[in-house]
Amino acid sequence: MRRLLVYLLMSVSIPAAGCNSAGFPPGILFWEKQDVADFELPHQKIERYEALAASARRKSPEEQEQIAQQLALEIRDTQDPILRTHIVKALSQIPAPTSQKVLNAALSDEDEFVRLTAVRGLVKRGTDDDIRVLARVVESEKDLAVRLAAIRGLGTLKSPATVQALAVALDDPNPAVVSSTIDSLQASTGRYYGRDAKAWAEFARGVDVPQKERTLAERLRSWWE
Repeated sequence: MRRLLVYLLMSVSIPAAGCNSAGFPPGILFWEKQDVADFELPHQKIERYEALAASARRKSPEEQEQIAQQLALEIRDTQDPILRTHIVKALSQIPAPTSQKVLNAALSDEDEFVRLTAVRGLVKRGTDDDIRVLARVVESEKDLAVRLAAIRGLGTLKSPATVQALAVALDDPNPAVVSSTIDSLQASTGRYYGRDAKAWAEFARGVDVPQKERTLAERLRSWWE
């Protein structure tokens, strides 16, 4: 039986016309060499995005804008949310007008991880325009993780604009949202009203609300944080 099988295999011939060097027609079983050379695996794309972001730090503003435009074209054409996430992450490190536009647009991405990465990028940039965009996230984002990331991120920005950006969440029905909002207001302003959401809301409206004294337990906890 083995001899018969060997004979049958040896007797099979593949027409030479249109075949590659391996004897297989183009596109069958094997990629053409050129196709393999041009093919970029997902992890290779991610490494390229990271390299572009790193190189952009040493470039002129004009060159940074060119890199940002290149990445903007790629995020437009990719269907993979993981790749879109890494493109947004790379753009958050490139100070260019196109980077800002893509980060803002990424907040409407269907994938929550893309939106979360965009929020982190905007917090990292931290301009007044970014704060206004983050305020819209705090007000309208449906995913809790993304919304909390915006609230906590705003707490790291020492700007009067953060107070108004955060104030909209003080009457949220979710206690976790209210608690994170108070923490961020306290971190951003340095003021202390305990867990009194109403006092923070009055402060946000411009009322001169006297600060509260921290309890001993609260002072001890703040020392350990």
